[in-house]
Amino acid sequence: MISKIKLSPYWIYLVLFISSFALNTSLVLYLNPQPAIYDEFAYLIGADLFSQGKICAEQHPYWKHFEAFMIISQPVYCSKYLPLQSLILALGQVLFQKPILGVCLIYALTVSLSFWTFQAFLSRKWALVGSLLLLINPTLIHNVSLTFMGSAGALLGSFLIFGSFGRLLDKLSLPPSITFCIGSILLVLSRPYEGFVAILLTTIFLAYHSYSDKRLVKFLQTFLAPLLLTSIFGAVIILLYNYLTTGEAFRSAYLIYESTYGFMRPFIFSPPPPVLEFNHPIMEKLHLGRNNYFRVYLDSWKDLYMFQADKFKIVFIHSVPTISLGLLFFTYSSLKNFKFRLLIFLTTLFYILALMPVLASHAEYSNPIVAANLIILTLLLKTAYQRFQHSKKIWLLFFALILAEAEGIYQAYQISAGRSHSVTNSWQKISERTMILGGKHLVLVSYSDMMQASEDLVYNFAPIDQQTIIYARSISPEEDQSLLNYYSKRHLWKYECNGFNCHLSQIPSNKPAK
Repeated sequence: MISKIKLSPYWIYLVLFISSFALNTSLVLYLNPQPAIYDEFAYLIGADLFSQGKICAEQHPYWKHFEAFMIISQPVYCSKYLPLQSLILALGQVLFQKPILGVCLIYALTVSLSFWTFQAFLSRKWALVGSLLLLINPTLIHNVSLTFMGSAGALLGSFLIFGSFGRLLDKLSLPPSITFCIGSILLVLSRPYEGFVAILLTTIFLAYHSYSDKRLVKFLQTFLAPLLLTSIFGAVIILLYNYLTTGEAFRSAYLIYESTYGFMRPFIFSPPPPVLEFNHPIMEKLHLGRNNYFRVYLDSWKDLYMFQADKFKIVFIHSVPTISLGLLFFTYSSLKNFKFRLLIFLTTLFYILALMPVLASHAEYSNPIVAANLIILTLLLKTAYQRFQHSKKIWLLFFALILAEAEGIYQAYQISAGRSHSVTNSWQKISERTMILGGKHLVLVSYSDMMQASEDLVYNFAPIDQQTIIYARSISPEEDQSLLNYYSKRHLWKYECNGFNCHLSQIPSNKPAK
């Protein structure tokens, strides 16, 4: 069957690219994904700035009213995150007027280049099988192509570094070293910590392999020297980006946000963040609530074990179905492939060093290692197929693949069902109400203690004063009135929420806010 497939290397990359982009674009147009998590709103604000040719916006004179999750409001107004994901979304905005299609474009490029990656470990025919597994992977499509925070750049970087890694294990040469360096930049600009761990592990393994084969001098000249130059180049990019956003090369927007809000300790062994003062109860509720949520997992070894098990499940099913564990059990003993066992060891170390120490556990954290996971899965399928191809039990393998795809669709559905779209739904209702009057509007938002932080409406594209509808936080009657005076030429509204009961009312422009 598989051995009879005839392929031409000249068009297969293009076919994979077009197929992936068409599939994901169709899903976007049909499902119309909307941002649901505060990280996604932050990336979109960054994308909007990039699409205008800007990196950040000036600090607003009433910046306290516009503080938002994952956004810094002073000394400038911008996303706290590194720029790559926002740049990808900006690409979609510029090319298609739809930011999410920029992610679909990068995902399609990843699927296409994955064929090159898999060929470093497999024959061309089985490399195609691996690319098809990526093409139709439901959880990856959902977590990367259908969300605004899926670190598509890190996924592309993963396939570049592991395709280069496989070739460099066979022969040290400059071309794969260059692609490794490009992949490294993509990883660091999207998932810096996890990307650094992936780069470090592959470099150490490659150095040891070169030393064992007495190729250490060539390793230093052909691989390590370009990687060090790339590291310097990447550091210059990050320092320049910091300088253009915060005015200080060694102070990033991320650090400003963390020092301002003390969001959460990044690692299990990190000390608790200091107690800070907040301008708004809703901001305090999110930041202190997240710290308390993660802190309960550190109360006992049993809680910590359960936390790590849940985290492993999240990051593992992100790229490969759990049925692959069964394939590993039945085929590992018969698979003597050196690269395969090396990848198993490398992914295990990545989980221990990159994922176990961190408190948060989002699926995209594992993007730097996704390529290795899928290479392992394809090698397992190849071994299982070769073992059972002349047996009547071969149908069990195809049945297992169908089950794996069904499992992936179910997991994607579960993740999708857990996403709340209350923010975009509320925006839509407010827009329909305010647009009856025409013109421009200011909506002053206030919440009760019952309000969930994930339902916060205060996100504004920049420049804030040029937006048709501006959302601002209510602070105090005096400060609110000063803000209303500043926007006296707009229609003024009050949006009050008490739990699930929210009410929009118009504020007469000649009366103070109560």
